[in-house]
Amino acid sequence: MLIRAFAVVLLAVGAFPAAALDLTDQGVYAVVHRDGHVTSKHIRLMRIGEEWIAKDADDQSQAENCPVCVLKPSTSAEVEQFMGGPAPAGMAAECAHNNFMAICRITEGQAPEVSRQYGFVALTQSRPVYLKLVRVPAGAP
Repeated sequence: MLIRAFAVVLLAVGAFPAAALDLTDQGVYAVVHRDGHVTSKHIRLMRIGEEWIAKDADDQSQAENCPVCVLKPSTSAEVEQFMGGPAPAGMAAECAHNNFMAICRITEGQAPEVSRQYGFVALTQSRPVYLKLVRVPAGAP
C-alpha cells in the first residue's frame, strides 16, 4: 500500500510543470539561422508579475496588451515533444510555451548556470522547428 501511494505521488508530481525559467533568463535573444549566422530577428523574454512574455524585441507596444505572448511552463512530456525526444544524458531542457512557440533553456553538466543554451521552437502543425538563440548583450542594437 505504501509503495502504491508513493508511486501515485511521483506520478502527480511529474504531471506538473517545473519552474521552466527564472529571472536570470530575462533578456533579448537573437535567432541563429540553421547555417550558423546570427540573424537580426530578436526576441525579448521578460517576466511581468507571474507571467513570462516572449515577443518581438522591436515591438514597442506594452507587453500587457499581448495575450498571445504569454508563455506557460511546459511539462516534461511537452519538452520532449518540442525537443524531438528526451534530452541526452547529462543534459536537461526546460521550456515555457504558448500555442505558437516555446522558449527552452538547455543546461548540461554540474554547473547548469554556466552552461546555459537557449532555443526557440516554432510549434508548427507538422512538427516543431527548433532554432538556437543567443543572448544579445545589454545595450547592443
